[in-house]
Amino acid sequence: MMNRGEEIRKEITAFKVEREKWQPFKQPAKANPGQTQQQLEPATSADTALLTGNGSGNNAVDGDPQQDMAESLLLPSSSSGIVPVEPERQMETAIAIEENQVSASAGSVQTQQENSDELMRSHVSETDHVIGQIEDTKGLPTPSDMDSNDPVMFCGRRLKSVDINLMLNAGPCQPTRDYSFPVVNNRCFNPAWFSCNMPDKTAYQRKWLSYSRSGDKAYCLPCIAFSGPLGSDIWTNIGFCEWRNGSRDVQHHECSPEHRKAEIAVHQWRSGRTVSQMAAGNNNAFVEDNRKVIECVIDCVKFLAAEMLAFWGKDSHEGKFLNLFKLIAKRDSRAAAYLERIEVHTEGRKMGVNLISPGNVGIVMKTMKQMVAEIIVHNVRCQRKACMIFDST
Repeated sequence: MMNRGEEIRKEITAFKVEREKWQPFKQPAKANPGQTQQQLEPATSADTALLTGNGSGNNAVDGDPQQDMAESLLLPSSSSGIVPVEPERQMETAIAIEENQVSASAGSVQTQQENSDELMRSHVSETDHVIGQIEDTKGLPTPSDMDSNDPVMFCGRRLKSVDINLMLNAGPCQPTRDYSFPVVNNRCFNPAWFSCNMPDKTAYQRKWLSYSRSGDKAYCLPCIAFSGPLGSDIWTNIGFCEWRNGSRDVQHHECSPEHRKAEIAVHQWRSGRTVSQMAAGNNNAFVEDNRKVIECVIDCVKFLAAEMLAFWGKDSHEGKFLNLFKLIAKRDSRAAAYLERIEVHTEGRKMGVNLISPGNVGIVMKTMKQMVAEIIVHNVRCQRKACMIFDST
């Protein structure tokens, strides 16, 4: 029985100790005059450990500060034996942690809302820009509404070599008289402007003038391609639509220096040669034709001189030389062409140089005589001997 009673007393004592261990935390009372410093040190050290997190229960790993603070307030301190913080302080700490979380969440939500508003404003700005571009292009012709040679497709931009070739190969857009031109203020484009009459009563086709059906305006193709900044903005970009003075303005632009330079550039672009090169080529062909004519003249002189026949008759328009030259012209196309040129100029103004005139034929004879004499002298000097036949009656 004695042993049983001692066991019961031990259990009661242990229960009391355990109950006192989990009692609510109480602030340490102010030091009484009779209370020693050793009695206050355990409570002070325990409070400091719990508030600063330097106790034995908070030295495992560094983690979330809020979670570490909560754990330090809920767990007991094994070193000092003092009970944890009271429930009121636990509640205040939990509320503070929750407020921090709510404020952090609210800040994140606000940041997301600001980013969303900024993105929305950028989308609205882009949409307004696209709508403005669409409104600016309202009323303009689309490529499906244009002709393949509509000059509007080449206006207002810098053309590449491919675009220039495409425009020149397509040619001008010149609708026939059957096309119904739009009438504005009782005026419309006149298709008669596509051609003009030259002083010699020949018709000249204005291949530079191109009409746009989509814009009801006229343009100059050479100036669009080659006039550059010096060209007329009306004929290259805006388009000509002053039909009231159309005949006068078309002729005025056709005679302008900028248009003439553009026309020359078109010929150079198509031929791949400059004007000087083309002129030199024509000059070379002209010189070659004259050489063939002189060869025919030399053949006629050699024949008549060998046969000791007279060259001319009573005047320069008849005689054996001219008849012989006409005979050779039947077999030589260049000699025949030269005779045709002489006949044309005989009816009008006189030729500058006539290769078969008596004066020019006499020059050929004197040149041939000099060449024969030089050959005879050269042969005598080489042989150092000479023989002369003298015949007399």
